[in-house]
Amino acid sequence: MPETPLTNRPKMHTGVPSSLTSAHRSVMRAVAVADAPCGLWFLEAVAAHTGTTSDERIDATVEELIARGFLVDTAAGLRLSSIALRDDVLRDTPPSVRQALREAAAEVLADAGRPAQAARQLLRVLPAVSRSASALAARLAVDPAVGPSLAADLLLAAPAPGAAEARLAWLVDVADNLYLAGRVDETLRMLHREVAADRYGPRQRAMLLGRLGAYYATQRPSLSLTYLGRALNQELDVAGRSWTLTMLASLAARFGHPDAAELVAAAQRAHERSPSPGGAIRLTLANAARATACGDLPRAARILREVDAGEPAARPPRPARSGR
Repeated sequence: MPETPLTNRPKMHTGVPSSLTSAHRSVMRAVAVADAPCGLWFLEAVAAHTGTTSDERIDATVEELIARGFLVDTAAGLRLSSIALRDDVLRDTPPSVRQALREAAAEVLADAGRPAQAARQLLRVLPAVSRSASALAARLAVDPAVGPSLAADLLLAAPAPGAAEARLAWLVDVADNLYLAGRVDETLRMLHREVAADRYGPRQRAMLLGRLGAYYATQRPSLSLTYLGRALNQELDVAGRSWTLTMLASLAARFGHPDAAELVAAAQRAHERSPSPGGAIRLTLANAARATACGDLPRAARILREVDAGEPAARPPRPARSGR
């Protein structure tokens, strides 16, 4: 067969032509930052957020870009015709415009009920984001659909609060998410650094030691009980004592500690005075462990029926892995 003349072959774009209008560039930039095929609704919403709407309708601009070979329409959505073109478009986009587009994309995806995609967009521009984007990052970090690993990355990418109390609350949120994501080694390293820094008072130090004890339970039972015991010896308020005691009692019962019965009784009294998050489940698990240790399996089964398996306090973390 004769070779197809070069003039009849599809054009391969190796750059962003200067002949493109501002409307063309706006659409191509929005598609480029989407990181995945996107719909027309996404382009319209991003344009509305960034104020880049023009007299020319976006759908007409999209049709023209498809006809000229810059965009490809697939069942999953619109995408640029090649990875090379996408890279060219991103390089052609000023950093401030690229950041504004990603922030807008995150807002659009969050409003559309796609928090995980929104979180990934924000991670590309954190920590240099606007106040509204920082608030969105905090909101997405507690969204169950985002997942603990992505939530931890969001929190770590944002600047840590300066005030001690706010920093401690941020630290505990990060640690809890890392732990639930199975990133136990990262959790322990971070908490050890904070304990060594000793930048907080006795009550806050007790909270960090308590978290260390709780997280060590997956790998080091004796260290777990040691850190929780040290936390209990700090100057705890009523709420902190309740959390620490219920955690210590649940682990002591699980590990068959000789003082488990006394610890469970003390934890129940403390929990009645000041219920702590997850405390009721920890006490239920402690009572079930004690019943199992005594050979009363029917009682243990009855107790465990009360546990909501969806609660973080009832779930062990996934196996730890290196990296993120």
